[in-house]
Amino acid sequence: QDLLDWYSLYVDLLRRLQSGRTPTSLELFCGAGGKSEGVRRARGASHGVDLRPQPDYVRRFGAETFTLGDATSGVLAKRLLRKARADVVGASPPCQALSTSRMRGEASEPDLLAEVRALLRALGKPWAMENVLGASAQMPTAVLLRGAMFGLAVDRPRLFEASFPLHVDRVLLEGARRLRARSCLGARNRWRRVDTFGRPEEGACCAGNLFAVQGDKPWRCTREECAHAMGLDTDHMSYVGMSQAIPPAYGSLVFAQSCMQVCIEEYGAPRWSYDDFEADPREARRSMGAWLRGAGSAEGEAALEFGAGRAEGASPVVGGAHRRLPTPTSEPAYAPPKGGGQRHPRGADRGARARGRDPRALLLPCGGL
Repeated sequence: QDLLDWYSLYVDLLRRLQSGRTPTSLELFCGAGGKSEGVRRARGASHGVDLRPQPDYVRRFGAETFTLGDATSGVLAKRLLRKARADVVGASPPCQALSTSRMRGEASEPDLLAEVRALLRALGKPWAMENVLGASAQMPTAVLLRGAMFGLAVDRPRLFEASFPLHVDRVLLEGARRLRARSCLGARNRWRRVDTFGRPEEGACCAGNLFAVQGDKPWRCTREECAHAMGLDTDHMSYVGMSQAIPPAYGSLVFAQSCMQVCIEEYGAPRWSYDDFEADPREARRSMGAWLRGAGSAEGEAALEFGAGRAEGASPVVGGAHRRLPTPTSEPAYAPPKGGGQRHPRGADRGARARGRDPRALLLPCGGL
């Protein structure tokens, strides 16, 4: 959680640099909103587009944040970019044609990867595209995220290709390696294991500590257990929507790093990954604290002294001694909007602030260690 909190500081920074406007992502092929939930938990907003009605998305985020339409349409995407004032774009094109779990027959959806990639490049915003592991040949530069990286009880391997350097930190890779070595579907495996001679084994190797959220109904588990395994609220979406969704933690990481790229490209902010933070926590806290204080100052050009507009890669200019940031007042936890409308109160994520902890405590001398 500390890692996601650190990257979410860039969402807060972008909001301040934009005079309080909430950073927003245009989500193409949004489905039931697993990625959009991650955007919300990172303190951002989203506008979803899908060819099919998505009642779970509308109920969760509000009718005005969803557009029923062709997500491959450049005309529609450009119009919604202006309408939603989106800063970044995310896309999850259909994966059925590339899924390794498809057994036989024609896929129910076409392969749209190349078409969607061309559309994203034409929009001119930082973008990230997600798909299944079977798309690796078409996404050679993509990074791989797994549930074990975030302590989830699903494997859920997903590839993410982005227009910017999407960084997977050491703590995610090492944690996933250790956790996956002790994880197994066991009795929840939908397919029987085979022995060294290719013969189906009679019984499961163990009870299992992972969940396979696939198909149109749960297998030897409940919908609530699957939602918990995915890191979703149990009242967010149906099981069918869950089987196609990505865990919100993936969405939080990708969206926050997208906002980091906007801060770098448009305002000259320094790039501090969580690896950088662990390598030099004092300098990382001081640099980000200076930017957050400058961007939140009453003086309109306060952030300029911290390097706004300089070329990426230049040494960050940091001024002043480290001091504690003011602790914001607590705000109410998220609740679905009444009468429509997407709420994105600052600090409304289900994580750190909901537990009474400000993610900016990472900027304090002992925070996050």
